[in-house]
Amino acid sequence: MSNRICQGESVTLTLTLTGTAPFSFEYTDGVTTETITNYNATTWTRVVSPNATTSYAIKNVKDNNCLSTE
Repeated sequence: MSNRICQGESVTLTLTLTGTAPFSFEYTDGVTTETITNYNATTWTRVVSPNATTSYAIKNVKDNNCLSTE
């Protein structure tokens, strides 16, 4: 899915998690990576307001039982 926003606007990133909590994962804008650990909910959201065209990625998703790098 692709969302285009204009400078000064924001968009909400949403990740739906399945499996057994707690979850951990990383999200990145290609420059900065943030690691989320011990996350117990099944929906994660983040409001972002980039100053330039930016692609976001989620990686290294892990639940209580296993790790997925895709």
